[in-house]
Amino acid sequence: AAVLALLLVIASRFTPRRIATAEVLLLVGLGTAALWSSRMVIWWAPVAAYYLALHGAAIWGKKLKGLTEPDEERALRYGGKWTIVTVGVIWICFAITPIGSQILHGKQVDFAKSVSSVTPIGAVNYLKEKQIKGQIFNSMELGDYLLWDGPKEIAVFANSHVHLLPHEVWDHYLRVVNLSSDAEELLGRYGVNTVVLDLPRRNNLMRRLENDGEWRVGYKDGSSVVLLRNKPLQ
Repeated sequence: AAVLALLLVIASRFTPRRIATAEVLLLVGLGTAALWSSRMVIWWAPVAAYYLALHGAAIWGKKLKGLTEPDEERALRYGGKWTIVTVGVIWICFAITPIGSQILHGKQVDFAKSVSSVTPIGAVNYLKEKQIKGQIFNSMELGDYLLWDGPKEIAVFANSHVHLLPHEVWDHYLRVVNLSSDAEELLGRYGVNTVVLDLPRRNNLMRRLENDGEWRVGYKDGSSVVLLRNKPLQ
């Protein structure tokens, strides 16, 4: 995606085509959505590739006509200057990114500052420290990070790809997070001894489990909580 974006910037500089407002809105809008959620890249990439092909064809067609006329030679000289400016801006933007700082300066970037403030870093570190294993119940919103950085021995209940979950499992998930009367029974049915929730959104579920008497808080910070069953199921 980064390479495609770079090529598109360069092509936009040299293309003889008029860049339409709709093109800018599509690329910027979908690009912003892709920065917010990586899954949106699949929507941005085809649009970017389409416009890159259009601009590439226009540039190639212009080159075939030759650049011998005085006006075109002058445009080429100015184009060269703008190329240097474009490359310079791209280099600056790269240098201030976390990976750029690490490559250029050997500087290790604070991971906590590179991710969202609601990322359950502390909760995951706690799971690793306590060597939690087996099936857990977790907020869907935390599932992707748990899969990425959580202990390999745990089984995540749900993540953002809810369309891949069996209908029954998704129904049970909703019943638990919506405080259904059989929530504790469902947790026992799945053999859950550990619950990881996002806060403050799941405060009510956390309080209900605490008040139930079968659960205790093992870890808690401003964005997540880990609850442990007092008498683990075997």
